[in-house]
Amino acid sequence: MPTSERPFSARETAAARLPAPDHAKAYAAQQAKRQHWASLNLRQEWADTAFMRGHLKVAGVRVAASTEPATVSRIKAKLRAVGVQSSEVQEAVGMPLGRFLKANPRLPLWAALALVLESIGRFTPEGFAGSAE
Repeated sequence: MPTSERPFSARETAAARLPAPDHAKAYAAQQAKRQHWASLNLRQEWADTAFMRGHLKVAGVRVAASTEPATVSRIKAKLRAVGVQSSEVQEAVGMPLGRFLKANPRLPLWAALALVLESIGRFTPEGFAGSAE
């Protein structure tokens, strides 16, 4: 029987095998994580915040928590989602992401992403007149 004519049969997914999530515990864990991020005292004052957030907006990158610290894995994941590869990032900032973050240890995720996107030059908010997200 050709693939297109096979009857659909529901398969047991990984989610179906796992127990139902405890939403209260998940919420508490998320809140604890955000409180920890807030305690890191990351730099949040930028003279060009609107311009930096413009890069994020043009690229279609969203960062839910402005206090989330920048990590190599989170930056790579966000950039991969918009079609930016590690080699392009390294060429744009002149060093691997790990070294970039060591050189800029107090960057929140949103600011690190904005600086990388600005360095790449593909996501320019020229004419961006909106306010920060």
